[in-house]
Amino acid sequence: MRVQARDVAIATERPRGLSSHNILSATIIGIEPAGAHEMFVRLEVGTTMLARLTRDAASQLGLRIGQEVLALVKSTVFDHG
Repeated sequence: MRVQARDVAIATERPRGLSSHNILSATIIGIEPAGAHEMFVRLEVGTTMLARLTRDAASQLGLRIGQEVLALVKSTVFDHG
């Protein structure tokens, strides 16, 4: 299965009042630039998954390698209709 980095959000604590039920425990294993204003965050979730965030979002969340986070995957990526 392929999940696009743009379809993955990161939370540092369990979200409440959220429509997404696709929440995976993850560990940050890499953070790298992806253009002038974005970052790729490499996540270990039993396999490797990428999340694409703005640099501002990554900074505000205080993301660092080794940090335990939650990966939120948009449910529409699983729609094979």
